[in-house]
Amino acid sequence: MNRTDPAVRPRVVILGAGFGGLSAAAALANSPFDVTLVDQHNYHLFQPLLYQVATAGLSPADIASPIRAIMRDARNVNVILAKVSGIDPERREVRAEGRRIAFDRLIVAQASRAGLRLLTADHVLLDLRRDFILDASC
Repeated sequence: MNRTDPAVRPRVVILGAGFGGLSAAAALANSPFDVTLVDQHNYHLFQPLLYQVATAGLSPADIASPIRAIMRDARNVNVILAKVSGIDPERREVRAEGRRIAFDRLIVAQASRAGLRLLTADHVLLDLRRDFILDASC
């Protein structure tokens, strides 16, 4: 695929389908980008109400929704169920369970838990102010 061809839509990969990842995917829904949303779970868990489930105030189904159902109206968003194992910034690829997912722009929105080991490297996270400007020139 020739990435300099203006007819080819830029590829945005979003890692994580929590609040940040879903917000980014919703903002890019039906836009001139091909969006791939990658998460290790097939559902979004609304954690602020988790205590309600623990105390039998709510059913688990009340706070968990399938990601594909949430994004069903976004024709340009593809959801992939996979655990990310790495990012290759030089090749502009995400590695996830044997797959290589190419990207032009990358949004890392994984996990909000303190102490969780995230994918880290000095050069992995792109300078969003410089490299992630969604405009007509993408």
